[in-house]
Amino acid sequence: MNVLMAHSCPLLRAELRSILTRVHDVVLIGEVDTADCLPSLCWRLCPDMVLLEPEWLDSTAIRTYLDDHLPCLRILLFGNSDAIALSQYVSSAYVAGYIPFDVEPDTLVQALCTIAHGGTWFTEDTIAQLRAVNTEERAEHALSKREEEVLQLLVRCYSNQEIAAILGISDKTVAKYLGSLYSKLGVDSRLAAAIYAVQHSLVELPKPSNGSNTTPFKRRKMSQ
Repeated sequence: MNVLMAHSCPLLRAELRSILTRVHDVVLIGEVDTADCLPSLCWRLCPDMVLLEPEWLDSTAIRTYLDDHLPCLRILLFGNSDAIALSQYVSSAYVAGYIPFDVEPDTLVQALCTIAHGGTWFTEDTIAQLRAVNTEERAEHALSKREEEVLQLLVRCYSNQEIAAILGISDKTVAKYLGSLYSKLGVDSRLAAAIYAVQHSLVELPKPSNGSNTTPFKRRKMSQ
């Protein structure tokens, strides 16, 4: 497996260079010390794996290039990153592992070998941190029973007045629930809330009837 080292710290790159010589089936084909140069070097060298400084994935240009041109690339993040940022980084399909600075060299060797053979590598501490972040996000977006009912009807394109009539509440109460939903989901319109709900499986979609492949939503254009 051909590996490209992408990190801004010269001392760290020297240490990694020494460690890589101990890994079978891994060949260091190049190094880059600035994020701006990474896409062009990836294009020229076509690495199988990049040993990458985590913060470089904050670059939209890098993420876009990797998505568009190197969908099969494997990335091992090496460095320290807070759990929230890391949860965003590892959501990318090409991130196959994360190693913090405080691991032993042998652990890095194991990670490289595992990823080189198609696996992934995250330490137990990292997995625990990522789970904690995901739990906090779910708690932040937790909906009350009534909010779930309103969201379910919103996705089916019912108006505020219709939702109020179905649930036996006032129009103003529906509007209050919608405001709460928008805040929890991080959206600002009915359409955005409906799309988010469907994409994140927050609602139960009605099943097709009469052998049809279409979902029986109301035939109405949803307002923005």
